[in-house]
Amino acid sequence: MGDTKSELDRFHEFAEEQLAGEGADLSLEGLLWLWRETNSDDAHAAITEGLADVDAGRTRPFREASDEFRRQNDLPPLR
Repeated sequence: MGDTKSELDRFHEFAEEQLAGEGADLSLEGLLWLWRETNSDDAHAAITEGLADVDAGRTRPFREASDEFRRQNDLPPLR
């Protein structure tokens, strides 16, 4: 019961933050969908993996990656 109560408390806090900001027009269903999207195990795993990549130095500057992508896809370079 404690886990359910604490999760409900976290959702309530999340919903209040959303309704006070950009999500002011969201329905209950919309809030629940957004909650599930932002609190899924997949999202947490992806964030954890990304932070591990940063810590291990497996990243490169956006500009470098963007330039390569644009060359490979015949897109004009960024200014």
